[in-house]
Amino acid sequence: MLKNYDHVGFTVSDLDRSLAFYRDLLGLNMEWERVYEEEYVRKVVDYPTLRLRCAFLRLPGTQTRLELLEYQEVPRVQVDMHRANPGNAHLCIEVDDMDTLYERLKTAGVDFVSAPVVSTAGPYKGSKTVYLHDPDGISLQLMELRRDIGSSSKQPDERS
Repeated sequence: MLKNYDHVGFTVSDLDRSLAFYRDLLGLNMEWERVYEEEYVRKVVDYPTLRLRCAFLRLPGTQTRLELLEYQEVPRVQVDMHRANPGNAHLCIEVDDMDTLYERLKTAGVDFVSAPVVSTAGPYKGSKTVYLHDPDGISLQLMELRRDIGSSSKQPDERS
């Protein structure tokens, strides 16, 4: 019964700060922004006093959309964002030139887990990858794919 995914959503502490990161620094295109105070939204997320600032962005040249949500007028607590904790997630974005992007983002003060590394095994062998954090500590992965990734009909365990 499932067809496709429509978007990925991240809850953020400050929508303006997150837009500066995702739109201005990473280059996602703004689709729209609005404030929800309608009863149906309060009901679906189970917060009767909610004011919800929401923005939708699109990765250029794709159908991939990111929803940023700032919950207002409700109690909020920062969660433990360590990648190994169950329930945590990350978003992986394919990039063309890892080294140039890494240097630009590093210069802008982005928090990286490490410098880019090259995968030495598995289905992404030969690809460059790096983890970084958005302003709320959400993990993002950037990956410069080896050129023949996705063109092989082999299963992942056959490519390593």
